[in-house]
Amino acid sequence: REASVRLSPPYFFEHLVAPFMRWVGEEWHCGRLGVAEEHFATASVQHALYDFGLQGTSEELPGVVVCTLPGNHHEIGALLVAAAVVLEGWRPIYLGRDVPAREVSRIAIERDARVVAVSATYVKEPGLILSELQLLRNVLPDEVRVVVGGEAAVKSAELFTRAGAVVVADLQEFRDALSNSLGPEADAD
Repeated sequence: REASVRLSPPYFFEHLVAPFMRWVGEEWHCGRLGVAEEHFATASVQHALYDFGLQGTSEELPGVVVCTLPGNHHEIGALLVAAAVVLEGWRPIYLGRDVPAREVSRIAIERDARVVAVSATYVKEPGLILSELQLLRNVLPDEVRVVVGGEAAVKSAELFTRAGAVVVADLQEFRDALSNSLGPEADAD
């Protein structure tokens, strides 16, 4: 709480929360943290991110649908993206985790979103996300940009890019992709 007050929001999310949650995940996977500690850390961070990332709901702001696709149960990355969406002056349309591509595309079209942002951190079956990304790209209008980020996205960057998604490695690259979605070059993509 003290860090969230003392640090700027972008710095807090990118340099404290994101690395902390990566560390928690690594420690849990290695068996050095128990499920209780991992859940406590996740719940604490989720609470702060929900409060921040679901602000900025003015309908005049350009919309960004934020979610994870089926097979990705880790929500923190998506919440960090929703917070980045607010910081960049966009409207987050937060759907949560494990949302099928058909539902994501339906909401994106209904809510006139300019971007669909998919968080892909720990994924057991990259092929499942690949097929969901392909479905998104086939159903969404061409002008809606699909951006996917997270550890699993970086590992499968070539496949996801061929599926029509913009792959980003971190929140700074996501913010850059968001900025590019408003410029004239976004229409040329």
